[in-house]
Amino acid sequence: MTPSLRLGRARPRRPATALALVAAGLATLVALTQPAAAQPASAISHRQPAQHARRGQRLVRLDMHPAAGLGQPIGPASARQHLALDVVLAGGTTASPGSPGAARTLEGFLSRHGVFARRIGGALHLTTSIATAERLLSVHFFDYRVDGALVYAAGPPGLPAAVAADVVTIIGLSDRPVAHAELTTLPGAPAERWSPSGVVAPESAGAPAACSTAANYAAGGGWHTMVTSGTHYGASALWTAGEVGTGVTIAALEFAPSSSSDIAAYDACFGLDAASYHVVPIDGGAGPDANGTMEADLDIEQLQTQAPGATIDSYEAPNSLAGWYDMLNPIISADAVKVISISWGMCEALYAASDLASLHRLFAEAAAQGQSVFVAAGDSGAEDCYDPSSGANASMLAVDYPASDPSVTAVGGSVIGSPDTVWHDTSGAGGGGVSSTFSEPSAQEQVAGALSGSCGSAACRGVPDLSADAYGVVFYGAGAWQVGAGTSFAAPLVAGMVADLVPSCSTGIGDLAPRLYTWDQGPEASQVISDITSGNNDFTGAFSGLDYPAQPGYDLASGLGTINAAALSCPQVTAMSDSAGPAGTSLQLTGSHLAGASVTIGGAAATITAQSATSLSVEVPSGSGTAPLVITNPTGAGAAAAFTYGAVPITSPASASATAGSPFSFTVTTAATLTPTISETAPLPAGLSFADHGDGTASLTGTATTVGTYDLSITAANTSGTTLEPFTLDVTAAPAPPPTTTTTTTPTPPATAGSSGGGSSGGGGGGGFGGGGGGAAFPGGGGGAPSPPPSTPIAPTPAPVSATPAPAPLPRPAPHPVLGASGPARGAASGSATAVSLRCPSACRGEAIVRLGRRLVGLDNFKLAAQGKRIITVRLTKLVRAALSRDLDHSVVLTEQVRMGATLLTRKIRLHLTPRVHSASTAVVRGQHARLAFSCSLRCLVTLRLSARGVALTRHFVLMPGHRQLTLAIPPALRAALARSARGRLTLREHVAVLGGRTETATLVLTTRP
Repeated sequence: MTPSLRLGRARPRRPATALALVAAGLATLVALTQPAAAQPASAISHRQPAQHARRGQRLVRLDMHPAAGLGQPIGPASARQHLALDVVLAGGTTASPGSPGAARTLEGFLSRHGVFARRIGGALHLTTSIATAERLLSVHFFDYRVDGALVYAAGPPGLPAAVAADVVTIIGLSDRPVAHAELTTLPGAPAERWSPSGVVAPESAGAPAACSTAANYAAGGGWHTMVTSGTHYGASALWTAGEVGTGVTIAALEFAPSSSSDIAAYDACFGLDAASYHVVPIDGGAGPDANGTMEADLDIEQLQTQAPGATIDSYEAPNSLAGWYDMLNPIISADAVKVISISWGMCEALYAASDLASLHRLFAEAAAQGQSVFVAAGDSGAEDCYDPSSGANASMLAVDYPASDPSVTAVGGSVIGSPDTVWHDTSGAGGGGVSSTFSEPSAQEQVAGALSGSCGSAACRGVPDLSADAYGVVFYGAGAWQVGAGTSFAAPLVAGMVADLVPSCSTGIGDLAPRLYTWDQGPEASQVISDITSGNNDFTGAFSGLDYPAQPGYDLASGLGTINAAALSCPQVTAMSDSAGPAGTSLQLTGSHLAGASVTIGGAAATITAQSATSLSVEVPSGSGTAPLVITNPTGAGAAAAFTYGAVPITSPASASATAGSPFSFTVTTAATLTPTISETAPLPAGLSFADHGDGTASLTGTATTVGTYDLSITAANTSGTTLEPFTLDVTAAPAPPPTTTTTTTPTPPATAGSSGGGSSGGGGGGGFGGGGGGAAFPGGGGGAPSPPPSTPIAPTPAPVSATPAPAPLPRPAPHPVLGASGPARGAASGSATAVSLRCPSACRGEAIVRLGRRLVGLDNFKLAAQGKRIITVRLTKLVRAALSRDLDHSVVLTEQVRMGATLLTRKIRLHLTPRVHSASTAVVRGQHARLAFSCSLRCLVTLRLSARGVALTRHFVLMPGHRQLTLAIPPALRAALARSARGRLTLREHVAVLGGRTETATLVLTTRP
């Protein structure tokens, strides 16, 4: 039996030296009431010891001691050991970079010692040896033993006074561990190796689904998969809507190396793309740590599950303060990653005040620039410093860092159910409590009240902010299916769901916690947050469950409770009643996630008169010009639309037709709330007149007498502005009556018996008893006796004249655009635009609209002259491009509409993109496997079939855009054939078929030599 695992950063075994630091640290930690501000004056001790050994300069020692709490050294550290150091600058952040001269002064000082530094964000990063660092900083490094392992550390560093004034601290003077990922075993189901049976492809909407192996393993032990976790919190609704984190990069911070084989096995089971995960080594990468590797595996697997369209960058660094800083600093200074997940940490009391201040500056900067950081709250409940191996600190209340940082969102642990409860059993409990260092953020205080503690402020930071599933979750690690518990599952779970939301917001979401506290105080709180009222996190039982119990509202065991991710999307507008108008115009907006939203136009708040989850009625505030219309709910702002001030919208068509001599009437209409004055200034055709009705409408009436095309000018004006609208009137002539015809009839004498009929050119008159006669032109009349000429000539009698009356003129249809054919999306790989073909019999104007379902995804205004033709390119939003790229058939149905006044033409089109797949022509076989390289222009479901010498292989897999390495097991027959080959080469026939695309046939050469 392989036990199940409890993963997280809980209850590390701490030696006596580390425990001694707890007492010392609690007495010396500086209360950071304003932790975001750099405080070099208080961080530097201006003691003046001996002169600088080499230059005789006055030294300033930084008020930090990396060796504090490590006990007695066991000898000097190796002088050849290399250090990664970060010199943190005063005011040195991306937002407040500090003095460029200060950085140059420091760089000059370092270069004189043969050390060259690189500026990253608010610090100078450098790599040097211990021997050089000792000369540079006037310190000595010694080795210490911690948990049976050697670590090095130095005393307080010293710098020349001219340089020290610009330095807050120096990070990297010790490699003592600063975070833990300890695993606790529990009775559980036997571990099961992965098998390819039941492998499934992802659903079309991007939702992952478990293969039979994982599903059966979870069901056999009463556990559940990560898909179940996400579904419980509304992630499945996001996946179905296509919100899968496409285009978002998530950073996972790890102090142990991840296992690509474990992740590949998990991804193959759940239909995910292993190529979406990349390792970013920091300071040479993370050292070996079996338990930590499983921690890294589950973090990445959880993030991939909850955000199947996102890219996962696993930052892996040595377990030290320098590793912490060197992972965070480039991520935050580059500001490209919008979601950061952290499942590591340590009891807050074990960090020095200068260390906390340096890391907090980075977290505060991340929140300020819209980066969201999610941190596991710990697994030792309210007693985070508790040491289970010795029982020490069992009754000491403490929280975990960096979960206690006020600029991150701390995620505690819960057990899913109806309802959820606080996670607390013999394996662990969700971390929570009050920080002894950081003051309480104002948003938290408004909900939770002033949380008392020893942080040096009237109110201290409370942990956690919310909770998520932390018990009984299946993952793949150490080459087998495992089941575990811990807030290590909870933090990446929430991080992945938030990554799904990021594309719906026009700016970064940033720290989610303050936004959740705002939601909690609004009318939609129950739709977004589910309170947890059962359980406690008094893990050791030292406080009889009173520190801290779950209760209604915010509590220190579960925070606000759990979230409904589907209700957290930023608001989206699919339609507006108008895009222009004066101040005071009543504007109707429809869309999604509009409940609890506010509207600004040009930065001015619009008054909301009616509101629901799908519609808003607002009154346009004062303003001018074209201004952005932005809708914001507590999560963030959706995509902005444009609204034009000062124009009175004229809603009637811009052209009409009249018939000369016939009555004509045309009504001009407007949509302004403030009634405008309507006038016409160009010469009118004779017989027509223009009248303003005083109610926002006017009329052009009369009987035109002169044929022609008249370019008129209609003006609508009120106190907010004036609109000048060109208007084309086409006066056509009445249809001419048909010509009058006169018919003359000549009587025919009575025929006698035997007379013949027929004329000279006509034929076929009938005889009385004989046949009809033929004429000269048409001979062949029937014969009788010849007929004598008439005895008496008869004068012709004129026939009556009948004049056909002219038909009434048919009413000419109002001019309207005609929707022509549209081709496929332009730019086959991106689907960035669609073409709408239009023509108008008369001058016309309107809008070309493209929708995906109910969402507006493309819009273009047009104005065409009479008989004009135009191809309008409507650019498609990233929603359509995402739908095209994620759908394995690479097709999407759009609705194209053309609106002109009251006329609306609609049709459906299907965009279809053809993916392009390329594969390498050779593959190297090592042992029983070969690694094949593929690339695809889109997200593709690929069927690979290889055949040679009567043996065939078939594999199905998913490719994301970019390159992917596929590990392929080579059957014994092919390995034997390869072994028999004198050159160590075997040629196979390769067929690569793509769903929605084509099949490409090529040859693949297997070889044993690279």
